[in-house]
Amino acid sequence: MLGCAGCASPTTNRPLDQAASAGRPSAEPSLPAALRPAPNSPRVCSDIAGTPATRDVNQAVIALASGDAAAVGRLNDAAAGLRALAGTAPDAQLRAALAQAAKAAAALTQAGPSDQAALAPMGDALTKLGKELQERCHYPVG
Repeated sequence: MLGCAGCASPTTNRPLDQAASAGRPSAEPSLPAALRPAPNSPRVCSDIAGTPATRDVNQAVIALASGDAAAVGRLNDAAAGLRALAGTAPDAQLRAALAQAAKAAAALTQAGPSDQAALAPMGDALTKLGKELQERCHYPVG
């Protein structure tokens, strides 16, 4: 399970364990082809692709930068989802990349998008996470 039973996001009050059912093999056919991990990929690949809060973290950062007040909540949800996924990661490198992205997302929501000291680590964390995920999940590219 990705979260603790009964836990809720502090920003949306939605149960964090809703992500636990997203992205399972039975749900994968409903994902767009570009989000479907390769067969035999670790479960975390389907989980991250099937969980909008984590899948759409890039869009939340862009929305925050454009002044969308709701983006703070979406980015906080993404941070919570990334932290939960880190607990299910199959290896230390992916766990660290997920945790780093969660920490950077949380810091960015606190500092705001105009703070380069918070924005740069978010970009670096997403780049590293993307690389780590692609190595394990082999999402279709292009």
